[in-house]
Amino acid sequence: MTNHPSPELLRRFALGELPASDANAVAAHLMHGCARCGAEVEPLLPLMAASASAPAVPAEPAVAHEPMDSYDRAIEAAVASVRLHGTAAVRVRKRTHQILAELRAGDTPQLPPPSPRPEAAAAAGKASPSRPSPKLFPLFDAALRYSWELRGDDPRRMIELARFATRIAPTLGEDGYTPAQVADFQARAWGELGNAYRVGDELARAEEAMTTAFEHLERGTGDEMLLARLLSLQASVLGSRSRFRAALEVLSRLHAMHQRRGDRHHAGRALIQAGSFLAYWAMPEAGLRLMSEGMAMIDTDLDPVLYLNALMSRIDILVDCRHFQEAGDQLRQHRSRLLAGQGLIQRVTLKAIEGRLEAGLGNLERAARAFTTARRRYLKAGARRRAALISLELAGVRMRQGRFDEANPLIEESIEQLAAIEAAGEALSALKLLRTSHQMSTLTTGELQDAADALRRSTVLGSRRMSAADTR
Repeated sequence: MTNHPSPELLRRFALGELPASDANAVAAHLMHGCARCGAEVEPLLPLMAASASAPAVPAEPAVAHEPMDSYDRAIEAAVASVRLHGTAAVRVRKRTHQILAELRAGDTPQLPPPSPRPEAAAAAGKASPSRPSPKLFPLFDAALRYSWELRGDDPRRMIELARFATRIAPTLGEDGYTPAQVADFQARAWGELGNAYRVGDELARAEEAMTTAFEHLERGTGDEMLLARLLSLQASVLGSRSRFRAALEVLSRLHAMHQRRGDRHHAGRALIQAGSFLAYWAMPEAGLRLMSEGMAMIDTDLDPVLYLNALMSRIDILVDCRHFQEAGDQLRQHRSRLLAGQGLIQRVTLKAIEGRLEAGLGNLERAARAFTTARRRYLKAGARRRAALISLELAGVRMRQGRFDEANPLIEESIEQLAAIEAAGEALSALKLLRTSHQMSTLTTGELQDAADALRRSTVLGSRRMSAADTR
């Protein structure tokens, strides 16, 4: 689409009335950074109408939430629909933490042999009220808990443990859980595996895993909090595939769900995630406003990591908006908190944001040093896509300095790495343009930066802006 879409076309796009081919063309136009059309679409976006500025009218009484530990708050459904009580809960939690300690010490979990005599109650479709404490569930829960802990440091191990949990989940009927409860466990495990694949740059597998998670959910107990968790993960995966409109529609549903429950914190969390996607969708000012609304709603004592990630994401969006002075002030004010409260990947990302800020201010050598450090640390952590994107940023700085002999190898390395990782939509188009222009030696600094921006927009990962699903 070379011309600006008509106001009517933009209106129908925002309302979801266009056929897929036309909608994709409008989306591509917006993602290329058209401020004029973005300004017309912004007021029409459904999520904006459901933002925190509108008074919430719960459709049902607010639900009283049980106290949960930090992991349970983050994933929203640590044991899906299963509620253990009394001494059984104490024993299960103790065993879970024992296994967690073993995993943190470097042990590799092993699938236990199948029970020689599975619980008859489970086979009959009902749990026995006098069943013994679960034996398999602590291993399942510990694997997902430790997988979650590794999200900012070791994506490969994160995937490995989540995949392990998907193999345990079907066997949990041996602990006496009903088929519907087992389906919930399977949905949870596959959803977390999808998120792990997303963090590990395996985007096609992430989408397949999320599809499997929702298939299991249909056979489950109808646990609303498990549904909320999967919707949040689904939005992140959709965003990683550059399907921002679909991601925003999912988040609109999630936001409404939390509003009905009277859960202001998680409704704000959905707005933060949506604000990040709007910023990727070439509407950084709108994303900044929505993120600020969400940050005002969340309980920082309940989830301090969410606040820190949102704060870092907000600084990054300020750079996109070219509000360099405010971004610099925020970075200086909160740097120590952000470094202390984050995992390895997020700490490296803070260095990358610093590089983008310095590049925007014209401090090219400072930017180059920051990008070089971030690139080296990403490579050490096995974050190939992140490293490749930073290589493009560094190449752009070197071109601005006239150091083309240093820029060319970085561009070639980035093309090779990004081509090895699945690219689709705008990312694929940007990669083809980058390869063609570079081969023809006609690549300009502006074209390189445009390609880098397009590729960053297609990479909605923890490396750049947080995913509230990871809150991460």
